[in-house]
Amino acid sequence: MTSREKFYECFYKIVNEKNNNSVYLSTVKYNKIVSEIKNVRSSGIKSNKTYRILKRYDLITIGEEDKLILPLLESNTNIVYYITNENIYDVLHDIHLSIGHGGKHRMNAEVKKKYKNITQEAVSIYLKFCESCQSKLCIICTILSV
Repeated sequence: MTSREKFYECFYKIVNEKNNNSVYLSTVKYNKIVSEIKNVRSSGIKSNKTYRILKRYDLITIGEEDKLILPLLESNTNIVYYITNENIYDVLHDIHLSIGHGGKHRMNAEVKKKYKNITQEAVSIYLKFCESCQSKLCIICTILSV
């Protein structure tokens, strides 16, 4: 079993235990939010539900693709993305490699800069299955026990 498969097995077990108010977004839920925002923008009709959605999400179009982002504030122009569950592993893997197999604190700091719905829990699960980091830990434990 690859580290990706191990990650998603553990990750989806946790996602399934959480109720529908989870920060994690399936592709279906993600696309539903995107279409609701588009409908509100085109129709202009707002309900309590759409006000809550617009307070939490915004859209940015990159190329032909619409992406969910955290609404921008005047004081902060940093774009923070929402991603689907199916993309979490790839994002975590890229961040982990870009910081040179950094630990959970460095990863959490990098994740918070760019992504809204990746939790510390997901980072910990990813690190648990990083084969390179786990082999380093085994070497350190062996040296320390001598």
